Amino acid sequence: MFELLEELLAGEKYSELTVAVAWAKVSGLRRIEPALGRFRSSGGRTSILLGIDEGGATIEGLSAALLNFDEALVIYDASSGTFHPKIYTFSNDAQAVVVVGSNNLTAGGLYANYEVAVAIEVDLTSDEDALFYGELVEYIDRLKNDLTARTLTESLIQELAATARYEIRHEGTGRSRESSPVEDDDSLVPDVAISSSALFGRSAHRKKRDPDASAARPRARRQRTVPPVGLTDEAGGSTAPVVTSWIKRLTRSDCGHPNPGSNTTGALRFTKAGHPIDQSRWFREELFGDAIWVPDVSRPRRERATVRFEVTIDGVSRGTHELELKHDSTRESSQRNFTTDLKWGSLTPILREVELTGQMCRFDKRSDGSLSIVVTDEQ
Repeated sequence: MFELLEELLAGEKYSELTVAVAWAKVSGLRRIEPALGRFRSSGGRTSILLGIDEGGATIEGLSAALLNFDEALVIYDASSGTFHPKIYTFSNDAQAVVVVGSNNLTAGGLYANYEVAVAIEVDLTSDEDALFYGELVEYIDRLKNDLTARTLTESLIQELAATARYEIRHEGTGRSRESSPVEDDDSLVPDVAISSSALFGRSAHRKKRDPDASAARPRARRQRTVPPVGLTDEAGGSTAPVVTSWIKRLTRSDCGHPNPGSNTTGALRFTKAGHPIDQSRWFREELFGDAIWVPDVSRPRRERATVRFEVTIDGVSRGTHELELKHDSTRESSQRNFTTDLKWGSLTPILREVELTGQMCRFDKRSDGSLSIVVTDEQ
């Protein structure tokens, strides 16, 4: 792959290079750094869009991208989804070459791994080719202008490295996801930690969901007939299809009735509860990923959100309640402690009135984005 890139960068045939890859590392960039330098010195303009998901980014790689490209942006979706394209485009006014494949801008992607890519020559004087290339350019522009994109700077690199959520290490230390879980402590990150929501937003573009909604549910549920999206039941609640559910048997602590000697938290803790999920991320990014999360000014790595729930207890509608969610990433550890909880707020009087310990509490997320809480003694 790096021979192809060197060939396309040589001479003055093309005036613009745009790269969109999941990761870039200095081990890969240094292979084409001389060719990039000659391309830029001859008037060529370079642009790169980089992902930082899955612990694949490095401090050195981000710094090398900043040094070798005229425009460098980092892409990270604070709600969900991994930035995973591998696209290289070379263009001038009359022609272009689009390289699409499996190759990241890393040593493995350029020469060490088993990779595959296709180079498509584009005649921009042809209407059909120009339409194809225009759609690709439109896609890249949409990425650049989305809330998930940030212009890469030295200060941003420092902020990213200071936030354990992004798992950005020095090159050569290995990807944390490929090794044992790493505790989030002061020995791994600087004194300043930045909340993820303060750095990146959620994408403004709706993502496609799995057509089999049951695949998104942590636990298999009985099939039932559900009216179309947009209808409401007699109590005014949404009857759109449920796309995601989480269920937990309520403990005394969850219900605000802790054991003697324990403090009352007035909160429900979102734990694994037998579901195949990563509870340190799933609630913040999936079940409540559409909520508007704001940083807690008193705790930089804590976020809060106010969410509206339709509440039903023992088959009786209890109306709609706006309840507070709290997510604290400092609780993440190798033991995978809970990081998200819910304050009962206006439901507290009902919990004092009705003994719910031992009952099943289900949180449903529907296709229209609405959320509901159902508490029942049914299994």
